[in-house]
Amino acid sequence: MKYEKPCTACNGSGAVISTAWTVFFERVDKIKKKYIAEGLSSLKADEKAWEEIRPSEPNEPMEHDCDECEGRGMVPTEEGRQILEFVEKYLADNAT
Repeated sequence: MKYEKPCTACNGSGAVISTAWTVFFERVDKIKKKYIAEGLSSLKADEKAWEEIRPSEPNEPMEHDCDECEGRGMVPTEEGRQILEFVEKYLADNAT
């Protein structure tokens, strides 16, 4: 019996890239493509794109704990969830 499985939200890593950073990287790629279309080499376009956008770099960590698995990288299967509910029920009864 398997009681847990990899989290699909973070692919089992326990962390996800922040939305602000995802948007930032998309903007870098867009600017880089513009410079390549203007005739710059990929390397020069990359350098110029980073130069241009670096001042708007997000002021937050690039990654944070996954909300789905709370940073564990794993989530309970249906069987695992049933066991957790059973144990929580008895722990709650003993806490009173």
